[in-house]
Amino acid sequence: MESFTESTVEQAALAWLESVGWSVRHGPEIAPGELTAERSDYGQVVLEQRLRDALAQLNRSLPAEALDDAFRKLTRPEGAELSARNRAVHRLLVDGVTVEYRTPDGEIRGAQAPVQAESRAHMRALLQVAAGGVVFTTIHKFFPEDKGDRHPTLSERHNIVVIADEAHRSQYDFIDGFARHMRDALPHASFIGFTGTPIELQDANTRAVFGDYISVYDIQRAVQNGATVPIYYESASRSSRSTKPSGRRSTRTSRTPPRARRSSARRSSRPGGRSSRPSSAPKSA
Repeated sequence: MESFTESTVEQAALAWLESVGWSVRHGPEIAPGELTAERSDYGQVVLEQRLRDALAQLNRSLPAEALDDAFRKLTRPEGAELSARNRAVHRLLVDGVTVEYRTPDGEIRGAQAPVQAESRAHMRALLQVAAGGVVFTTIHKFFPEDKGDRHPTLSERHNIVVIADEAHRSQYDFIDGFARHMRDALPHASFIGFTGTPIELQDANTRAVFGDYISVYDIQRAVQNGATVPIYYESASRSSRSTKPSGRRSTRTSRTPPRARRSSARRSSRPGGRSSRPSSAPKSA
């Protein structure tokens, strides 16, 4: 049996790719230091400028930020091992790269258009995807079919980010509540919470569930930004009069607790919004 080397396989693969329209260049022609160099060092696997040119040619209607997003995803594939990263890049080449961008009028476009889950079955179908997707749902849709059962796992992905609004509500029952069901469904997801009233109770603690604060928007910042008006306090006096047997009147003055007074009649927005960073680290777009 005739033996063959790695170069034999390489040359056969290059010939096949060239036959279907790919261009082939020899390594020394584009090596670092040459006049026609296309890589800065020998460790650079992807010819970056060629990839950017191809993305721009194939997607003429996309803005620069969307093309940059596609470039990052192609050059930084997911996967702990080389074989997994190779498979990830192959799928991106076959299926395309999901990007999202904002138009000049503020509209968000791309393949990740938000979808509202209409039912528990619909939500499960939306979350059982290999990549991408923006899903709006309520935590109540994570309830299992029968009370007392565990919610089935919907995705093992590590790059799912759950953003919970009103994070001081319904996020703390890890025995047989919605918090437990949601984490059974998405065991490797990261969680970020937004709330104007973080709580710290014996059985419910916002920071214990979502991690330390990422950003705190308090009343002082709200006033500085003009989102609400300053609040001033002034003391109010209350006087009472009594008549003594001698017919003289005496006046006694007592102070009531301070009363808040706003500086203008403009309505205020709700300050105090807080967000917490996820307690589990894995996160990707």
